[in-house]
Amino acid sequence: MTKSKSLHVFISFSLSVVVLIIFIAFQTKSPPVVEATVINNALSLQTNKKKPAEHLIGYRHKGVTRGEKLPNGARDLGGGLLSNENYGVSRFSERNKYMLWLEKIVERDEEGVPIWEVKDVLVFETLRKNQVFLYSYSSPCSISGEENLDLIVMAEKQPKQRAYQILKAWLANVETEKFEEASTDAIACKFE
Repeated sequence: MTKSKSLHVFISFSLSVVVLIIFIAFQTKSPPVVEATVINNALSLQTNKKKPAEHLIGYRHKGVTRGEKLPNGARDLGGGLLSNENYGVSRFSERNKYMLWLEKIVERDEEGVPIWEVKDVLVFETLRKNQVFLYSYSSPCSISGEENLDLIVMAEKQPKQRAYQILKAWLANVETEKFEEASTDAIACKFE
């Protein structure tokens, strides 16, 4: 074999090895982490002190039974559907925080269990014993005499008067997918 032919075989072999190494490197490279970003951000609800719940926006989870914990550690305290039944408001607690999540059903699993995505979050310090949230079908409240299933009311129970003192109110706006503060002036809730 001549020197030039040997050199040509060596170069061809070397290029083949380099191409094979690059191919193997691309095949064994870890896939990019796309969906994990939102889920990992939601693993610890205490990570962002300025906006303690902003990292939950976009968090997806499968519906759970009241009292169960989600993978991110938040305990489900129940919820209800809004007038647009693809949306709901759910109560969650985690450590010393109490939260309301505005959520949307984004899909269902093969058994029909909804997959929810968090659209907006309200965070509260631990509530007093007599403070409650009223909303949806289980605690309907009205504005100027008209029942509104998109109204969320924070109230204080007054059992002796069989009434609620309205403290704060929000409307769950499914168009903007945000909680919007509402005036408490014309709000009334049935005492149960």
